[in-house]
Order: sequence, then structure tokens, then C-alpha cells
Amino acid sequence: MNILYFDDKCIVCNGFAKFISRIDRKDAVRFASVDELEAVMPEGFDTVAYFSDDLYIHSDAVIEVVADASGFSAVRLSKIMPVCLRTAIYKWVARNRHRFTGNKTCTTDQIDSEVKKKMISS
Repeated sequence: MNILYFDDKCIVCNGFAKFISRIDRKDAVRFASVDELEAVMPEGFDTVAYFSDDLYIHSDAVIEVVADASGFSAVRLSKIMPVCLRTAIYKWVARNRHRFTGNKTCTTDQIDSEVKKKMISS
């Protein structure tokens, strides 16, 4: 089972989950709150992680879930960019995502209905 773990309280993360749900024509990706990984992730990890054949975090998670959901595996070619650069860009966006949205947060009832249908946890 392919699972995208995302911060369900973050508007940016919810938008990303909605995007993945829209491009997931094969209905291959399920969703869960990143809080479900609290016991296995580093303290303070609150962005996205993706589990398919392995557990991916940061930019690798984004690349892998987009490739799996879209069926366009050429997306993985973006991994030719050095991982330190991809991770730095990802962490900058993740660190500033609340500023981009004016610190607005989502509640459970604000999660897109298509994403909610595919949630495997609350």
C-alpha cells in the first residue's frame, strides 16, 4: 500500500495531498496524518513522508509520490539534482510554509473530500 503521510493541519500540505489525489488516476495512494509516524520519525518532523517500497522523506517523498500517483516515472529523473540541494530547498519551503499562508491552519473538516475518502487514519 502506498501511503502519503502529511501534516493535515497545514494548508500547504493539504493542498499537496489534494494535488496528489487529483493526479492519482490508478487510485494507488492513500493518506494518513504525519502524526501517525511520531514514534519512528525524528522529533519535530511534521511535513510529508511517503511509504511505498521504502519510507521516503523530504524531497524524495515528493518525487516518489508524484511519480507513483501520476504514473510518469520520468519525474524520478529530478533526483539527478544533488540530494543536499533538494533537501535544503525542501526544508526551506517546509520551514516557511506557515508564513506563506499567514499561519492559517486546517481543521479536519477542511481536508478535501477526495483526500478524506482515501484517509486510512484520522
